[in-house]
Amino acid sequence: MAAEQTEREHQSLDALLSDFRKYGTIEEEGVGINDADGLREHLIDKLVFDAVFGDKDVMAVSRWLIWETAQTLGTGPASIHEYYMAGGQGAWSNRTTPAINIRGITYEVARTIFKARKLLTSASRSSKLPGPRLVTPSSGRKNTRRSSLPPRSKRDTRDQSSFKETISR
Repeated sequence: MAAEQTEREHQSLDALLSDFRKYGTIEEEGVGINDADGLREHLIDKLVFDAVFGDKDVMAVSRWLIWETAQTLGTGPASIHEYYMAGGQGAWSNRTTPAINIRGITYEVARTIFKARKLLTSASRSSKLPGPRLVTPSSGRKNTRRSSLPPRSKRDTRDQSSFKETISR
């Protein structure tokens, strides 16, 4: 009995790039995003699936697109490590730091957390009650171009040339 072929979101690199170009452009220094809401609504879940289960090239480019899109939208990786270190050295005290540590199925769990936040926020608006407050790097900004992050060399040390070669094939 032959092994069943797994259904993938993007069967080829061309299909992936064509889908991405509906929402953004590939630029010399990363990506430009023209339709952030559309990308969030229609493409990001596909990119995540491809980043985990796609063929070699589709997987690599999906991961690169996710990374670059996050940088462009100002939602790149962050850590509160330095904040904790400062507290340990006495720079602050008597504060709490809300955090959620997710260990498994992180994408699905994070997605569920943000969906719940949206529901609670919209429910509080309709009832005129104060809603939950969740602070993210991009809270309150409508930034669809590169944000004021550190220069690329300081925030991403990976070799981008391999992705450019794959994309331009």
